Amino acid sequence: MDDIDLLIEMGDSEVRKQVGEYFRAQLRSHPAVAGTFFPGATVPNPAPPPDLMDFVGDIASALVGWALSVTAAYGFNNTADGKKAMSYVTDALNWGSNEYASVSISGAGTQEEKERTLREYAERAKVIENQGKFKKLASFNYDALFPQYCAKGSTTFQRYLNDKPETWGGTLADVLASDNFIVKTALLRTADPTNFYQGLYLQLYKVYRLAPSRLESVLSAWNRAKLVDLAPPRPSGYRFVPPIEKLTVSWTNYEWMQASNFSEQTFLSDIQNAVGSRTTTGRVWHSYPMSSHSATSYGYYTDEYTFGKGVAEWLSQRRGKYEFLTSAEPSNKVTE
Repeated sequence: MDDIDLLIEMGDSEVRKQVGEYFRAQLRSHPAVAGTFFPGATVPNPAPPPDLMDFVGDIASALVGWALSVTAAYGFNNTADGKKAMSYVTDALNWGSNEYASVSISGAGTQEEKERTLREYAERAKVIENQGKFKKLASFNYDALFPQYCAKGSTTFQRYLNDKPETWGGTLADVLASDNFIVKTALLRTADPTNFYQGLYLQLYKVYRLAPSRLESVLSAWNRAKLVDLAPPRPSGYRFVPPIEKLTVSWTNYEWMQASNFSEQTFLSDIQNAVGSRTTTGRVWHSYPMSSHSATSYGYYTDEYTFGKGVAEWLSQRRGKYEFLTSAEPSNKVTE
């Protein structure tokens, strides 16, 4: 197999899977949860962009709350609302439509109804904002992991990045823009439209990573063939976006980050370990009544233990921030 054929044959299925694993590592190592629930977690390299750190911390906190809602020990299941935590995760880890619904409060209705409408709109706006951050983080993770995990056999894409990438990108662009490749590839669209677009996006992304200046020539060739309608490339400095203008086929580099990959079980064992952690918080002397025949006092000590002390402190610091955390306190003090 020629080197250029090897480059074309390189798939990204492992990249997509690692995007999800990388995201889990980002969640576990976030400062909002790491110290209390994942003390051994290490921050992946590179770390999430600074403008997405709050988003990652919010998702991590929601997953912790979701797990707490099914942790019956010492009443910790009462400290979180599982349905609200699940809803938070499901709404945020979703590609979504990125469209705001129009809202009018000028018509008939009570003041209460108008205020409710505004609250619903604000909630929807927050969901859409989170979905935008989800897309950005998915692209960031994919970009970071692509060179190492896009591969054919033992050869990775990194090899081409290390060895005259502009030359390889130019050669790849020439192949992708050739009539032979366009016709042969376009025939797959009718038989398997979903995989056709995913495969096309992948090849265009390779050109973008190797020789971004050559991307426009590939798009022009495909447009001349009038087989798909491709948008022009974005200005230099923008992150890669699949250049399909009139089609709604998404480039699914995010599927392993979607909400369907998470549940109350995702971090449950870690949360149970944190809840089961015992701290001695006091010692009490219990004396027996003194008899008239003895001046010696007899008695015994009992120790007071607090289970999940760090978890209780974590909850008290965040109850006002998240609706999925309740006002209930755990029953985590035990005397023995």
